[in-house]
Amino acid sequence: MGRSRLNDVNVAEIVSSFGGGGHSSAASATIKGKTIVQVERSIKALLRSRINPQKLVKDTMSAPVIQIRPEGEIKDASILMTKYNINVLLVIDKNKRLLGYITRQILEKAVFFGLGNIQVREYMNIDIKTIGPDASLSQAKDTIIKDRLRLLAVVEDDIVIGVITRTDLLSILVGGPEVPDFIHEFRNASHFTRKKNIASLLKERLPRRVIEIFKEFGDTADTLGYAAYLVGGLVRDILLKQENLDVDVVVEGDGIAFAREYAANHDVRVRSHKKFGTAVLIFPNGFKVDVATARMEYYETPAALPTVEISSLKMDLFRRDFVINTLAIKLNKRDYGTLIDYFGGQNDLKEKVIRVLHNLSFVEDPTRVLRAIRFEQRFGFKISKLSQTLMKNTVKINSFKDLSGRRLYLELKLILMENQPVQAIERMNQFDLLQFISPEIKYTKELQSLLESIVGVISWFNLLYLEEPFQPWKIYWHGLTSQLDKKEMKRLAQRMQMNELEKKRMVSQAMEINTVLSQIFKIRRDSNYAIYTLLSQYDTEILLYMMARTNNEQTKKWISFYFNDLRKVKVRLQGSDLKMMGFKPGPVFKKIFSRLMEARLNNQLNTKEEEIEFIRKEFKNHLK
Repeated sequence: MGRSRLNDVNVAEIVSSFGGGGHSSAASATIKGKTIVQVERSIKALLRSRINPQKLVKDTMSAPVIQIRPEGEIKDASILMTKYNINVLLVIDKNKRLLGYITRQILEKAVFFGLGNIQVREYMNIDIKTIGPDASLSQAKDTIIKDRLRLLAVVEDDIVIGVITRTDLLSILVGGPEVPDFIHEFRNASHFTRKKNIASLLKERLPRRVIEIFKEFGDTADTLGYAAYLVGGLVRDILLKQENLDVDVVVEGDGIAFAREYAANHDVRVRSHKKFGTAVLIFPNGFKVDVATARMEYYETPAALPTVEISSLKMDLFRRDFVINTLAIKLNKRDYGTLIDYFGGQNDLKEKVIRVLHNLSFVEDPTRVLRAIRFEQRFGFKISKLSQTLMKNTVKINSFKDLSGRRLYLELKLILMENQPVQAIERMNQFDLLQFISPEIKYTKELQSLLESIVGVISWFNLLYLEEPFQPWKIYWHGLTSQLDKKEMKRLAQRMQMNELEKKRMVSQAMEINTVLSQIFKIRRDSNYAIYTLLSQYDTEILLYMMARTNNEQTKKWISFYFNDLRKVKVRLQGSDLKMMGFKPGPVFKKIFSRLMEARLNNQLNTKEEEIEFIRKEFKNHLK
């Protein structure tokens, strides 16, 4: 028999698991064939899984608080609201006392009337309600609804530590993150979910040593009184069961101090960046962990690099690109393994959808358009309809015009490094994005055929098992830019801010492709040395691109012959051998080795002894 005096405990739901029933406050069931101990364990398990813990204001409030001094001017308050994407601004004096608030509507009208230089205190609303951080969310809800409040300030020891907004409350009550950005009362829409612990999943998906490091991070955070969280793509990929060991940790506190404290007690090196509040932990085996202070950011202009300010985990996660990347896992000992999901990331993973957090996300950072396509193709997800519309608008208003070429190049490189980049390139074409790489790139049937040919060549080369490192993305780059003439290629290299080595690898060699293909076609069938001399000047990626591009079967055979046979050929003699034979070091050494290579490639020599005899005859005039 069960009875309950709490709204959060529905005993009818509990006993229904045993075949019983009743009301939420009183219910019963008859159980047969089980011991008292078994029943007790079952009841405890049900209580843990079915009872909603009381939600507190401090678990849901938005922090830190964006604020302005009472002597601040109306125009400055308006700029703050636009910068941080909020509709209500708290007014707090130098002693951190709450004086009131001012709304966007009042500010806009004041600016319209030419009152931008008037102090905020003149038009702020002083009738503002407050609540403590340990109050229940139910109390906050009742206060907001009863008094029809836009915002409820959370105050502890007379200091404002956060806010609960109508939007926060609506998101919690509805149970989802789908609150349009344009009605946000604050910088984010909260999504409060039951706590879920995935410590066992971490243990299953990650190496033991990495788990040990996470627990060490938790201990370090506890020592400093900080909260430490695992964030980013690793959390997403753990839930998707994808391979990933790129570890990012966010600290509510001082990220650099956290990294240094950890390093003081473990065998790691620290590289810090004070300006951004970030650090990198470098372990002896080369394993790296990025550590960051929880921060929020805003964009002074579209496509510019963001300005960063210290913040909380919630605000830090809100600055992420997509909802699926807003998940976090707490590392502190007490809550180790607790999954935190403010914005509905778990739901988007389940629904397989890529969704931005707010409607100006692509305008702030146009590279997110390419990132959306990259994630969509990698995971087999679908970009949400709203996000697709926003992407098209970003192209329409040309938000890319102020984007640095280097950032565009690096994001494009990441797309080309994916396992199946051709589909991503096709998707880029659907959104008319190729023009931002170069207006000369047109996604024709010929380009599509070339890219598909590159896929085949890369597969062929991988099957050779030559254990020779190469970078497939460069081959796709050559294919994507194959329509560009020399002038446009040079312009593109300059815009992408390529360094000299990149220009040589990605541009200069590409400009010689037609000449090389023509020369290969003219080589005699018995001239192995001519093939070697011509092709050994070029990177593996360029040669594979030539194979994909040419329609001449003999040319393909020559390049294949070079990879399979000629490239392996080495002379046996070394400089020390030549010295012992009596040759004086100098320019003659280069001539000797060149002649030896020619003879070996043309099957004139096989053994070291034959090489020695050959050199003595060919270069006898150079002997001491």
